[in-house]
Amino acid sequence: MQEPFRIIKHGSTEYESFVSEICCMSSTCSVQGVDTKKSDDRTLVDRLLSPSDVVTMGAVSYCVGCAGFLLLSALSTVPLEHLALVYFGGLSASFLYTGGLGLKYIALGDVAVVLTFGPVSVLFAYISQV
Repeated sequence: MQEPFRIIKHGSTEYESFVSEICCMSSTCSVQGVDTKKSDDRTLVDRLLSPSDVVTMGAVSYCVGCAGFLLLSALSTVPLEHLALVYFGGLSASFLYTGGLGLKYIALGDVAVVLTFGPVSVLFAYISQV
C-alpha cells in the first residue's frame, strides 16, 4: 500500500498533496486490479493523460468552481453559511467519489452521484436564486 502525503515527482515538477497521490494511485490501479482495459474510464490506464495532467485539470476545475462560488456569494442574498454548506458538501462528494475514501471503488459511487446530481444540485440552484 502506498503512503499518502509523500512527494511525487513527475518530470521536473513536484506535487506534494493528497490529490496527486490519489491520481497516481489511480494510474497504478491497473496493477492492483481495479482499473483494467475493460474498465469504462481508462484515461490513465491507456495513458491518454498523465497523472500530472489530471491533477492540474482537477486543481484548475476546483479553483474555477471556488471563484464562481465567491462571485455567487457576493451577489446572493442568502446567508453565506447556507450557500457554503451546500456548495462544499457537493465539492466534497465530487472529491470523495474517486479520491479519499474512493466511494466508486466500494460500491457507494452511485449513491454519491444520485445525491450530488439530484437533491444537492437542485437545492443549491434554488437557494442561489432566492
